[in-house]
Amino acid sequence: MNPNTFSIINNDTEYGEFMKSGCSNNVFDFGINGKIKIIDYCCTLDKTIINLNYDNQNITFETQLIGKHNVYNFIGAISYFLIHNYDISKLVEISKNLVSPKGRLHKIKNVFVDYAHTPDGIKTILQSLREINQNNKIILVFGAGGNRDSEKRKFMGLEAKADYVIVTNDNPRYEEEENIANMIYQHVNCENKEIILDRKIAIIKAITMAKNDDIVLVLGKGNEQFISYKGIKIPHNDIEFIEKLFSFKN
Repeated sequence: MNPNTFSIINNDTEYGEFMKSGCSNNVFDFGINGKIKIIDYCCTLDKTIINLNYDNQNITFETQLIGKHNVYNFIGAISYFLIHNYDISKLVEISKNLVSPKGRLHKIKNVFVDYAHTPDGIKTILQSLREINQNNKIILVFGAGGNRDSEKRKFMGLEAKADYVIVTNDNPRYEEEENIANMIYQHVNCENKEIILDRKIAIIKAITMAKNDDIVLVLGKGNEQFISYKGIKIPHNDIEFIEKLFSFKN
């Protein structure tokens, strides 16, 4: 076994043990129980504090990444540097400036924009935000792409466990907008739901509805620059559109 090769594995997933059993090199696992041990973490809508123990040393990281899924993403990445004995004080300092890529839980006031477009992606982000924002509503805006895996639309609808759900356009491509939306909508298990095909109007409605500390979550397109419909690329960017809306409000 080459001592310079290793695998970093999330010990807190159902596949952790299975993955470790298939590794022939050095294994560094992280999680509640692991070589890199999570003591605890605290997420807000603006930042996350993560307390770890590695090599009998307690280390506290602060990052602008938010959500439980990003906690594990962060630890997986930082593990590489801990294993290679990088200067911990520098790692702690650098971590403070880490932000999500544009379109990945991109925060604009009380609105979050994300590229999530699968049932699991929708589930993960809703769970992360619900954990942070337990006492306020989450208003969800999302759709599904056309001429792609239509079977997942049912499961996207089932995972849309928000307080208010607006089903809208994503990239219809060569499918009819109404058909895609209805395939999702009929499986949304939420009393407060509607279809608004025009994505801009759907976003405006969601932002207008939000009160106090309610969260608006706009999923599916992230930082994409257009909506594809019947061979035409219609210019649209969720982030730019939402930023414009807030600039008008101010």
